[in-house]
Amino acid sequence: MIAYANDPVAYDSGEKFTFLAFFDLLLPLSNSWHIVVLIFVTALAASSLDSLQNGLNSIFYRDALRAGFNAHTTASVLVLLMNVPAIWLASLKYQVLDLFLVADLVCATAVLPCFLGLQETDKLWGMLPAPTELGAVFGIISGIICVLINGSINGAHGFQYFWLRNDGICSLCGSATMISFIVTPLVAGIMTYVFSHLDLCLRKERARHPFIQLDFDRDVISDGIVNSDDDNVVDEGKVAGNLSTTTERAEGNNASDVIEMKHKNKSIIKKELSV
Repeated sequence: MIAYANDPVAYDSGEKFTFLAFFDLLLPLSNSWHIVVLIFVTALAASSLDSLQNGLNSIFYRDALRAGFNAHTTASVLVLLMNVPAIWLASLKYQVLDLFLVADLVCATAVLPCFLGLQETDKLWGMLPAPTELGAVFGIISGIICVLINGSINGAHGFQYFWLRNDGICSLCGSATMISFIVTPLVAGIMTYVFSHLDLCLRKERARHPFIQLDFDRDVISDGIVNSDDDNVVDEGKVAGNLSTTTERAEGNNASDVIEMKHKNKSIIKKELSV
């Protein structure tokens, strides 16, 4: 509002863009203010990146621990390797706005299929079934195809349209771009239900189980259901007793030690089941 009040004619005529108004305010200030803003912007970006890398580290740590690898080393190395293409991409000096739009459009293809995964029961008398794994995957693929079709309609062929080269600088500046952001998630969500129906018709109850399941993904659940492969049931008192013993032994240790001790305890229970 302050930037617009300083030069309303330029904004009304399109000479200046409202989404860049902050930089219009920053431009006439001294270099010292530029440095302060740069520090704050870097801190904001670093905080987002730090959260992302912590999330990746926790996922890799859990899977590496179950697979029997050195969890700390494996997770750290994998996160480090994932930074290599990110650093290479940053060295190409793409415009930040372009990267944001690409990321937003990619997320638009997956947002509804992913969040629909929170649905655990069928809705509307079975017309909206709880999405299956394959249904969600093909829903995302449908969203990508929708982007490509939108691109062909707007004169951009192939994956070029993910860069939104249709004279729309942002999702609200070009009507064709805005329509893409509306249509894409809707198509992805609808097709998730369509493919879930087909998956349930073809594979029946097997559609409710993971399509690909690795050994270290099979977990022991302490509420009585153990090992998703064989539907065996473990004595709840025995599981609770083992877990409480693990907790007592882990007092004074850090969180990673607690996780590792519980993992070993679950492995013992699995061996008892196999016997």
